[in-house]
Order: sequence, then C-alpha cells, then structure tokens
Amino acid sequence: MKRHFYLYSLTAVILLFSSCGDDDGPAKPTGDYANGVFVVNEGNFGGGNASISHFDPVSSTVSKDIFSKINGAALGDVAQSMYISGDQAYIVLNNSTKVEIVNYGTFASTGTITEGLANPRYLAVNGDRAFISNWGNFDENFQLDQSFIAVVDLADNSLTSKIDTNDGVEHIFVFDGKLFVANSFTNTVQAFDMDTHELLGTTELAQGPGQFAVDADDNLWVISQGNFAGNDGALTCINTTTYAIERRVGLDFNPANRLVANDAANLLYFYQGNTIYQFSSRGAEPSTLAEMTDFVGIYGIGYDQVNELIYVSDAVGFGGEGKVVRLTVDGVEVDEFSVGTGPNSFVFTP
Repeated sequence: MKRHFYLYSLTAVILLFSSCGDDDGPAKPTGDYANGVFVVNEGNFGGGNASISHFDPVSSTVSKDIFSKINGAALGDVAQSMYISGDQAYIVLNNSTKVEIVNYGTFASTGTITEGLANPRYLAVNGDRAFISNWGNFDENFQLDQSFIAVVDLADNSLTSKIDTNDGVEHIFVFDGKLFVANSFTNTVQAFDMDTHELLGTTELAQGPGQFAVDADDNLWVISQGNFAGNDGALTCINTTTYAIERRVGLDFNPANRLVANDAANLLYFYQGNTIYQFSSRGAEPSTLAEMTDFVGIYGIGYDQVNELIYVSDAVGFGGEGKVVRLTVDGVEVDEFSVGTGPNSFVFTP
C-alpha cells in the first residue's frame, strides 16, 4: 500500500514522517540541496522573514535562507509547512497567502500558487493535483467564514474546486485513495473521496486533532491537543474503512499537534513542553524518551528514517535564530545546529 508522509509538518511535519509525495514522479534532482534535511522556519508573524534552512548530515553543513539566496527574493511571511513530490517542493506561506514551488535540488523557483487561498496551512499532492488546507477568513469577532481544501491543477497552478470542511482544517493526509483532514478548531477528522470529493465519513475524537501517522499494521493514528488547559489530549486510531475509532489512548496533558513515526512504523513520537514522548502502537501507554532541559520549548519534531535519528527544534522565543538538536532513538543527544527564526518542522529528501 502506498503511503504519503509529510511534515507537517507539522508540524509538520512536518511534516509528517518525511514529507514524501508520489513515487512515480520525475527522477531525483541534482543540485546542492538534493540530499539532506530541510528545516521550515516560520519567521516572525508580519516580519516577512520566513526561510528554509538545509542541513547536510554527511558534512554537517547548514545552509540558511536558501530560497532568498537562490532566487534573490524573500520567501514570504510565515512558512507554515513544506511538502516534496517528485522533484518539486511546495512551501505553504500562511500570512502571505501563497505556495512557493521550487526544484528541491537547486531550490530555483518554478512557480507560485495564489488563486483561491485563504490562510493556507498544509498541502498534499496526488497525481497532477495539489490539495491545500485553508482555515478561511476571520471576521471582526475572530470567527471563521468557511474552512476548505483548495484543489489545484498543477499543470497551470489554477484552482479547480473547493471542498468545504469543518472549522480550522489543518493537517491533511493521503491514504488508500482517500483524503483525511484534521479540523483543529473542532473534535473531528473527515475523510473525502479524492476524485469525487464526496464526504465518506466523520470521526469524532478529542478536541483539536493534528498530525497523522500510519503504524506498521496500516492503522491511521492522529494526535489531539485537547481542550485549552484541559489536560485531555489523546492519541486515536481510526479505521480507514469504517471511520470508527479502533483505539483511544488518553493523555493527562495537552500535547503539541505534531506526530511522527520511526522507520519500522512501530513507534510514534510526540512532545509537550520540553518533553519528548515515545509510544508503541501495540503497547499500552506513552513513555518519556527525553527531556530537553536547555530548550525554551520544543517547537518541532521529525524522524530521519535513513540515519534513525530524531530531530527536535527550539524557536528560542522567536528572538533570532532557532536551533535544532539531533537525538538517537534512545534519547541521547548527537549534535546541534542553528537555523532560521521559528523552526517548526523537518522535510527529509526522498
């Protein structure tokens, strides 16, 4: 079964796992950035200083703000997420209301998506179409008009249709020919047919669902932040055929909405505050993997499936450069490096 992993991205994703798209796309590109790890740096809201950093694990070399370096222009305002499909990387700029497209090997610009977007968040590609989650617009009372998925024809980057969702659609996930979406302002995950856009099912779970992950048994998991200060987050396993809840693991805290899996897909990783948690999808309860005691607060998490290392980032209060620490699967620190402002997720080259 083909899986599509994205960070997102987190949250990533993270990006989820490694932000990989279709396996049938063009050959792997060449260039200075064809191999390694991209770090998505939000920048300061309204500051226009979003950026992408590139880390080469072989040489331990960091290249910062590579979009501006290559294209001679600023990336934009608030880099929310990034997704790789074929030889293209899609960078979603939330406050700039656009998606920048580059060849991920050279990072040279190949296009921009702007039509029909409203507070875009995350993106997934299936064939010749991009699916982009949008919160929609806020009124003077900070109420959303309509959240939706924008469906874009990648031949000319034009909007072809919109799929209405529940409020605050955030992370999206392509699995088994279906589009699963997490509506972060609600307690729902919705599943849509990717071709007809028909709503196939709605799952009610803990408040504030976020990133998805697939385990070794092809079960779909989603992490929920819970109610504000309610200490009622959860991990939920959803049946991808019936959309019923197969299993729910309650948490006595409010985790971040980021969730990644290891290469074997039998361990899930997430965090809250400065604590990284590990959960066996066939086990009972999550356990503490590491405490990042010198962090202001963990802001992103990723998993390098090639080198079997965990990446965690710290925005350091958004006062300047952020930092990234790499850990072994036992939670032992390997090294650290500095990146742009507000690193929120990691994208690993295919």
